[in-house]
Amino acid sequence: MFRQLGLLLALGGAGFVAGTAAQAQGITAHKITDSIYMLEGRGGNIGVSVGEDGILIIDTQFANMAEPIVDAIDEIQKGGIDFIVNTHFHGDHTGGNKALGQDAVVVAHKNVRVRMIGRRDLDDAEFRNSLPFVTYEDKAEIHYNGEDIELRHYAAGHTDTDTMVYFPKANVLHMGDHFFVDRFPFIDEPNG
Repeated sequence: MFRQLGLLLALGGAGFVAGTAAQAQGITAHKITDSIYMLEGRGGNIGVSVGEDGILIIDTQFANMAEPIVDAIDEIQKGGIDFIVNTHFHGDHTGGNKALGQDAVVVAHKNVRVRMIGRRDLDDAEFRNSLPFVTYEDKAEIHYNGEDIELRHYAAGHTDTDTMVYFPKANVLHMGDHFFVDRFPFIDEPNG
């Protein structure tokens, strides 16, 4: 059913955007379809949707990876990031929100916002800008770049904040940390 799942998450198949400045800084772009890419770096993989509507990314890795992430995205398509979807609250998936989300709408399950707030001081204006702006309970859709992108919350897997992001037209699924290559997924019991 999800024939391209392995492409997006396990680095199989499609061509690479090779020899880039971003790659030299630790980010490698993998083309999955004409409009969907995966960025591999130091944290969780980043999904990227590009097209006539603009740029949507899934997860932001660590804060110190923002510059190479922007460089990699610029080599795919110029322009600012419009949407960030966080698959869960861990820092290797939300750490770059502050730097990458200045002009973007951050979307995540409601528990992502709750768990992020529980770890920081809301008096910090920069931190507040990294929080999800739009949250949902069980599922949501983003109609963007010719896709009806489905966001579905799957609780009690990795954490209680997890979302899987499905691109039905392209048949691509981004599972966040519900999927690990070559090992059993980490179950973060203290976080749901």
